[in-house]
Amino acid sequence: MWFTCATCKGDVEALQKRWKFIPHHACNEHERTDGDGNRHRCEHTPLTAREQKKRMWIEKDSVAFQDLSSLVLDKRPLKDLEKMALFKHTGPLEIFHSALLKYLPKRQAFSYDGMRERCYLAILEHNENIVKRKQATTMTGEPRFKQVYCKKSKQWILKTIFTPHTTEFIRHLINRVMDRRHDPNITFNVPTSSLTPPSQHCPCT
Repeated sequence: MWFTCATCKGDVEALQKRWKFIPHHACNEHERTDGDGNRHRCEHTPLTAREQKKRMWIEKDSVAFQDLSSLVLDKRPLKDLEKMALFKHTGPLEIFHSALLKYLPKRQAFSYDGMRERCYLAILEHNENIVKRKQATTMTGEPRFKQVYCKKSKQWILKTIFTPHTTEFIRHLINRVMDRRHDPNITFNVPTSSLTPPSQHCPCT
C-alpha cells in the first residue's frame, strides 16, 4: 500500500490499478494482459533471479491468493484509497513535534505570548533543516550516501546523507532585532530593556 500510494503522484486511477495488481505481484507475476487487452506491469525495477529465489511467493491456486484477492478487490478499501492519492502521512509532523520540544518542553509552563513566540522559533528551525535541507555532496559535487544494514530484508541499503543541522536563522534573527533596536527612526513606546544596547553588532556575526 505504501509503495502504491507513494508512486501514483496523485492519480487516483493509477493508484487503483497498482493496488489491484498486488495479488499478481505476490505470485511473482509482474506483467500481464487483462480481458480487455490492456497490459499491466509492476512499477518496480525488474527482479533478478536471485531476488526472485529469495522471496516466498504465493501460489495462484492457493487459499492465500483467494483471500488476498478478496481483500484487495473489496469495494470499501478501493473507495477509501481515493483519499490516499496525495500520499499524506504523519512523518513530517512527528519530526516537527520533536523539534518543538526543544523550545516548548512539557515540564515547563509558558504564557500564551511566550508559547506563540517559541512556536515561531520551532517553525523557523524546522523550515531551515527539514524543508530547505539538501543532500550533502562530495568535493566533486557527487551526492553522498551511507550504507545501512536493514534487519528486515537482511541486506545493505543506501540512505541519503543530508547537510549538517544548522541554526543560522537565530543569527539572522538576532541581527535584525539589533538593527531595529538601533534604528533612530523607530520609536519604542515601552522600553525593551533597562540596559543600554551595545553600539556594535552581536558578537555572533
